[in-house]
Amino acid sequence: NKYPCPTRIGLPVWPGNRGSHQLLAVGRQVGQALGGGCVAFIGQVVSRPMTIQEVTDDHDLLFITQSRTDVARQSDGRQVNLAISGSDHWISISGSASVAEEPETKQRLWNAFNDAYTEGGWQNPDNVVIRVSADSAEYWDTPGGLGVLLGVLKANITGGKPAAGESGTVEL
Repeated sequence: NKYPCPTRIGLPVWPGNRGSHQLLAVGRQVGQALGGGCVAFIGQVVSRPMTIQEVTDDHDLLFITQSRTDVARQSDGRQVNLAISGSDHWISISGSASVAEEPETKQRLWNAFNDAYTEGGWQNPDNVVIRVSADSAEYWDTPGGLGVLLGVLKANITGGKPAAGESGTVEL
């Protein structure tokens, strides 16, 4: 995928959860929501925005940066959290990060965005792949924009609460 945003995340059935239709439905919700967002905040306590380059079938989220950046040094070998936001959804993904050169991956994913934020092209060994292996994901799916405004207006008139939307957790 040469585009700067993934088009989907696949959440396959894995051993031990084959009969869980509810879990699969939540997985589909996470996958659909993630398809609409392409910038994630990645980090431990301090996060920064980075473009998701690809989401693999194994639930790995790939980013490209330079090895000398704070995000590369602070993420390697550590637990991280990705916060992703769209117009009507939010996703929190936790997982472990690793940093590696991965020349074949860089060549396959390289695009104009990488050229703009790094130096030397995919061949430069200082340009690295951050691979976040997702452990779990939580999503919040709520009406966005006008839907939120109308919900708040209705709540103020009726004395009720606006619809909170759906949420769920998936252990990957």
